[in-house]
Amino acid sequence: MPASRRKKGKKKIKENYNKEKEQPQEEQVEPVKNKSIISLVAFAFSITIVFISIIPIVFPALLVSSASSLDEISINPWEMGGLAMPLIVINVLFLLFGIAYFKNKLPTWVKKLVQNLLNFDISKKTALIVLGVILLIYTAASAVELSQDDTFEDFINVEKAAENFGVDYVSRKIINLVKFFLLSSSIALFDNIRVIPLIASVAALTVTYLLTVKISQKRFAGLVSVMVVIQSYTFLKYDTTATYENFWILFYLISLYSLYRIWPASPISYILSVLSKALTVAFLPLTLFFIYRANLPKKTKVLSIIPYIAILIGGVIMVSVFNLDLIGSADVIVIQTEKIESFNAVDFWQGFSSAAFMLRFDVILLLLILPLIVGLYLASRKGVLQADAVMILIAGTLLVAPLLTGFTYMTNQPYRFVPLVFFFAIGIGTLLAKRPEFSKVA
Repeated sequence: MPASRRKKGKKKIKENYNKEKEQPQEEQVEPVKNKSIISLVAFAFSITIVFISIIPIVFPALLVSSASSLDEISINPWEMGGLAMPLIVINVLFLLFGIAYFKNKLPTWVKKLVQNLLNFDISKKTALIVLGVILLIYTAASAVELSQDDTFEDFINVEKAAENFGVDYVSRKIINLVKFFLLSSSIALFDNIRVIPLIASVAALTVTYLLTVKISQKRFAGLVSVMVVIQSYTFLKYDTTATYENFWILFYLISLYSLYRIWPASPISYILSVLSKALTVAFLPLTLFFIYRANLPKKTKVLSIIPYIAILIGGVIMVSVFNLDLIGSADVIVIQTEKIESFNAVDFWQGFSSAAFMLRFDVILLLLILPLIVGLYLASRKGVLQADAVMILIAGTLLVAPLLTGFTYMTNQPYRFVPLVFFFAIGIGTLLAKRPEFSKVA
């Protein structure tokens, strides 16, 4: 080989080496093995909860009438609901499409279209511009509501509590201090109690985008998740209200996203969520599973779980030693000593029925939640490990409703399903995550 060629070859090798050296090194993350048993158990749990929850869509009275022992209740448990046929048709179509896809029975152009969709993404600059436009339009449209009166019955008590918020609230054992601190700040800073709740909703949409991008590794998926949330009737009903604000949801989403960025902030944000609404306590098991399935270094996982375990132990001690229970009125939760007497089976099954009724205007969610769970399971088997965690977030949120009505005095309210809207949207985005087998499209 001529000397000139050897010199050029050495020079090229050296240049390539320098380029690789100059490139920023990615964080070395311990790969999480896709354990099929864990995925299967998560799927079995999730599909069971979701399936039971959508039964009332087809047969609204079936669950309650089956659990009730009162013979005088004259209702037809097999009477079909208004969304029964659309639900059956859409789910059957998705099932047939999925079978045809995995059996390679679809036309080539259809399969290629799916592969292109799973590979499609946009640049960071374009994504930020689009996200900014979406949030700007949403904020402008929602700002109209700031001049309107809050029409919820509990608003009078909430407004009074926010106006009189002070240090004495701690001595009165009111647990949702963060909520009333932010509402009081909204009054003090903007002379309008609904401004900071709107800011919190915008922030929650932003965190939804960031969390979905982190899970799916696609900016386009994050934008899709934001749009799914914004089209939700339930979200739009409570996005600016001070009575049933989204502070707790915002802090919980931040606690999940912080695991990927600054993990010590995660438990802090979770505590802020609990101090905004005590219902977030029920999300602790969901967080632990999310940490376990997250694509993080093993050391980070262990360090992240430790403070959550401490929170769990501390909560158990408070309830058992001090004989405490959380009861409240007008969403002002106060710690008092009152125990739940017994399990109520009728109220438990009625809790499963509440999702179908209270989310009846969120047609997209109700019709697609079952195919979404199946899709997330298939995605988890293809290497999207966080798909398992999103499944559990969705199913766990649905399970909170029957547990509340079955074991406590509480009744279900539509605003408690707002987290489900966010998790459903993140799940839709997760379906668009990159798959290794689609890295190259013919």
